[in-house]
Amino acid sequence: MSEKFETNFGFIKFQQVDDFADIHNIEIKLKYRSKGHGGKLLELFLHKMKSRGVTEITLEVRRDNNVAINLYEKFGFECVAVRTSYYEDGCDGLLMRLGI
Repeated sequence: MSEKFETNFGFIKFQQVDDFADIHNIEIKLKYRSKGHGGKLLELFLHKMKSRGVTEITLEVRRDNNVAINLYEKFGFECVAVRTSYYEDGCDGLLMRLGI
């Protein structure tokens, strides 16, 4: 079952199973975008996951979403697989993983 980690500037929907978490969605409210809040939200989320005993986090991102990919890489996420034509429009999906 999905859970929601929420702040006043955005949220992360995810699912945790034992020491593993999978991020399903990250959203920053429009008025907070491009101001560093995505990084802050991810930082808070990672801290919360560590406190819950999570050791691995995965997420999927569109190959053409360079802003998100750069953010995830800044926090140490690495691409571990490419899902060819994963999205309806034919865009590939990148499966990214972080060990914490």
